[in-house]
Amino acid sequence: MRIRYFFAEKPRKVANFDEYVCITFAQYCMNSELQKVTNYCNFNKLSINMRKTNFMIITSPLKPAIHNINILNIECKTSIKYLGIYLDEHLNWKTHIAHAQGKLTKNLGILNQLRNYLNLKMLRQLYYTLIYPYLNNGAMCWGNNYQTNLNKICTKQNKCIQSIFFAKKTRALITILSNP
Repeated sequence: MRIRYFFAEKPRKVANFDEYVCITFAQYCMNSELQKVTNYCNFNKLSINMRKTNFMIITSPLKPAIHNINILNIECKTSIKYLGIYLDEHLNWKTHIAHAQGKLTKNLGILNQLRNYLNLKMLRQLYYTLIYPYLNNGAMCWGNNYQTNLNKICTKQNKCIQSIFFAKKTRALITILSNP
């Protein structure tokens, strides 16, 4: 059995009746559980900041996500920052890699400004302070991504190493890294 939904932006979207029932049931369960949390917080004189509370539906990239679920007026987002790692709805880590790339670009500029005034030991310490945390944070999760996504991060890391060692762009990084 199929139910048709008509929207202004997509005139014919067809959804399975089973999917609709599952979504409605999930919405009911989430609302009832959140009502229990709200009652607990009210009883213990605690408060929930609803502006900072949000949820995300994780789906396959092949299936479109349904973002019109109403769960106690909590905002549905396509990506969420959790413990410093950006999770997106398809778990492809593009949001986190873009964030890390932006931070690496900013910190590479700082490193380039300071490289003329600091010795190699201080530059190495600065690398581990400004660059390394963004490469290491959650690398077990996003490090096994597609090579095209990771090339952006690798390029920034190579530029950092070239900057620290005053290497020209044509000089191979292998010779820089092989010399202690």
